[in-house]
Amino acid sequence: MTETKTFYYTFRKFNLHFVITLLLTLCILCALKCYPKLLLWWPAIAFCIAVALCWLTWILLYVVKHKMLIITDKTIKIDHCEPLPWKDVDHAEIRLVRYCICKKPVMALIPKKKIKYKYNLMQKSLMKRGGNFPAFSIPLYDIVSPYDAVEIHKIIADKTKFK
Repeated sequence: MTETKTFYYTFRKFNLHFVITLLLTLCILCALKCYPKLLLWWPAIAFCIAVALCWLTWILLYVVKHKMLIITDKTIKIDHCEPLPWKDVDHAEIRLVRYCICKKPVMALIPKKKIKYKYNLMQKSLMKRGGNFPAFSIPLYDIVSPYDAVEIHKIIADKTKFK
């Protein structure tokens, strides 16, 4: 692999957030059809602004693409973390980690001892807390497409050993 490979999160667009925001929008439109002067009342204006912010949030979360993983020949970059050189990765393994009340599969990259790496705040807290969730983890559950999960697994298996 000589080029950079980028993977994105894939969220379901039609979810509870979408349904509730759509219902609120329909309520506003029905109310404005019956009472057009409703927009002269400041609580109605505030409600319309709140629903518009809900739509903006939905667009930012579910329509805009979010980078999950960038893989090159020399490094791997997970989310907004610093790139991790492949030479600093000891091995990779698939773990089941607790996420709320269920367990989800993640691919854990286990770094070698005493590497020079600038950990971000979330990685530091994961390392302090210990447990099953590693500092370098790639989700393999429903926020990644199955095709991407298989391709990520193949690329990482080529770059490092699996346990």
